[in-house]
Amino acid sequence: MLNVGGPFVLVADPDASVCRLLEALLAEAGYRVETRCDGRSFVEAFERFLPDLVVLDAALSGPTLARVKERRPETAAIVLGGAVDGAFDVVSKPVDRERFLTSVRTTVTLLEQARELRRLRAEVRETYGVERLLGASSPMRRLRARVRELAGGDGPLFVRGESGAGKELAARAMHYSGPRASKPFVDASGAATPEREIFARLEQAAGGTLYVEDFAALASSARERLLAATAARVVASGSACGEAVPVVDVPPLRDRLEDLQELAPYFLQVAARVEGRAVPSLSEETMRILLKHGWPGNVRELENAMHRAVVLCDTGRVDPPHLPPPLNKSSGYYRVPDAPAKNLVEAVEDLEKRMIREAMEKSGWVRGVAARELGVTERALAYKLDIYGIARA
Repeated sequence: MLNVGGPFVLVADPDASVCRLLEALLAEAGYRVETRCDGRSFVEAFERFLPDLVVLDAALSGPTLARVKERRPETAAIVLGGAVDGAFDVVSKPVDRERFLTSVRTTVTLLEQARELRRLRAEVRETYGVERLLGASSPMRRLRARVRELAGGDGPLFVRGESGAGKELAARAMHYSGPRASKPFVDASGAATPEREIFARLEQAAGGTLYVEDFAALASSARERLLAATAARVVASGSACGEAVPVVDVPPLRDRLEDLQELAPYFLQVAARVEGRAVPSLSEETMRILLKHGWPGNVRELENAMHRAVVLCDTGRVDPPHLPPPLNKSSGYYRVPDAPAKNLVEAVEDLEKRMIREAMEKSGWVRGVAARELGVTERALAYKLDIYGIARA
């Protein structure tokens, strides 16, 4: 990372007048700067300050620059008066002030961008790495072990599991826990993405991972080509790919209910961050309801339920009325749909469900058309369809 307090520049030139000139230019431009006139004192200063950028005279830059790169690879170098391997830029002598400052500004900007890229990559690995396969249950311990086992391989994989169980998350964990972490993770759907586009995405994923959902929906010839691909690792889900393809099984939530103690608070935190709200707690009765539920929609259903609870909760605690109707029904809190609403929340839900169903039926169950009719995004509509369990009869 860049030095605290702003970019630090270390200048080395045997000509003291050049050192004074560059020191004045850099200080005036807002950089912290130190100057040295020989290689030995430069190396000592480098070890002391670990600068972000070094500016070296070509006569000093040979072994000195190699030492810099070995000690701190992220430090960039500008060489004065001649080209040297490993230099980011070369500025001729006598030094043109504007040309020099432009080179420094450009180099520092690229250093900051590289630092941000490293930060984002670390954040992505933290978000999608194997540690994000949450849960202390035996099924999840086995899943994490399997992901670690296969993360470093090259051949295709098959991720098997129910809808909403977390198959894509497992695929991402393999990608970001292995040697492909710095390369693209690209997804596609065998049912919804045209075949030509899938192979275009394979090229986009070069060196990384192509995750193909609903793999069995593709023609057999396309499946064979993808499984033989070497441009990127293909991870497929849906129906089995074949006996020769290693399988990763993602357990359904109902088989690891003990993980709810960790998962539910985690999704409350995520939803609260998205909504800009304080993180509510879960009442004991609410947790009992979660533990009794069958979770046909798996982790995705839990995530949606916790997001809904954050939106509706205004007491700092998630109670049963904040849960969606399927969960209320499993615990006795569900009311008969045609009965009068008990409170404003239920009345609003009834109106929403009726309007959504009418819009979907009017549109022939085309989500995009129904979303425009309702004045919401297609993503928002999909969320409502999921939490209310609205489906075509």
